[in-house]
Amino acid sequence: MRSFVFVFLWGVAALTSGVANAGAPSILHLNALVHDDGAETLKGQSRISRVFGREIGVASGFNNDYLGDGEDRWQTASYFRSWLYDRPMDGSGITLGEILELRLRGQIITPQRLSGPTRAGERRYAGVLALAAFARRARGEWDTILGAELGVRGPISGMGALHTVLHDALAENEPKGWNSQLDNALFGGPIAEAGRTFTDARSQLMVRPFVSAHATDEGIVRVGADLSFGVNVLARRSTRDVVTGLRMPVRDGRGPRGIRAEIGTDVGYVAYSQLMPGRHSVSPGRLRRRIRAALFFPAGPLDATFGLTFLGPEFKGQHVGQTIGTIGLNFRF
Repeated sequence: MRSFVFVFLWGVAALTSGVANAGAPSILHLNALVHDDGAETLKGQSRISRVFGREIGVASGFNNDYLGDGEDRWQTASYFRSWLYDRPMDGSGITLGEILELRLRGQIITPQRLSGPTRAGERRYAGVLALAAFARRARGEWDTILGAELGVRGPISGMGALHTVLHDALAENEPKGWNSQLDNALFGGPIAEAGRTFTDARSQLMVRPFVSAHATDEGIVRVGADLSFGVNVLARRSTRDVVTGLRMPVRDGRGPRGIRAEIGTDVGYVAYSQLMPGRHSVSPGRLRRRIRAALFFPAGPLDATFGLTFLGPEFKGQHVGQTIGTIGLNFRF
């Protein structure tokens, strides 16, 4: 029961960006920096809109291991929120592509054991906080995403401190491997994805094979495909979650609401991992696989998402994978 409450509180904190942690960065603090709703306006735009353009949609997602296989290990919790912007209405500002996406994400990775020192052959605790910007373009059936991400790993991210605060509030054990987490480090690098969409408007079916690559906290090249079907499947924009690969819907008011489903899979080649540096931790496996499924549905004023993703083993010595659950809630106002 306590684990469920922890998941609920972590999710509320992330989804509302309302958890502040004294003395450490938090999603709330960076949310305020990225999206300043209280700024002075120019022609109805916020300060950030004057630079990046008119906001046309947002997307978010919260992942947790307990929502999937009922455990609390490895890829234990993560959250992202994206803001999408059209070109500036007055012709000024930054025009990197047809649509600009800003993404903020936090991630908590833990060993398998609940408390105590990390055992030999087990990955170490790591917290990640990162900000990314992407230019999105579409040409016919093809679409591309090109951008970069800058982030921090370790105690400076504030993720470990947030994890500890929530565990202490629930009288839970100390978060896994807290005393042996990876040191502070800065990372950054490019991110790219290209895909081609095949559609059948009559059956509301869409298939999108894709290839992606990023060289940030991990260097991974992936090849995969997603199959979507249901109401409004051809009109909705989506943005991909880093951990699960789920394409989370963008709340942009386009088209009618309805139930939609998506399944997908991909295989990745891992060139390096700053989350598993060789001299401090285990070695990453060279191949990673993900299999995912999600349901998107309206729930009153909300557009809701629930998904499950199987993650294959990520490091040498990890003999089983894990299943994590995903929740997404977007208010329609």
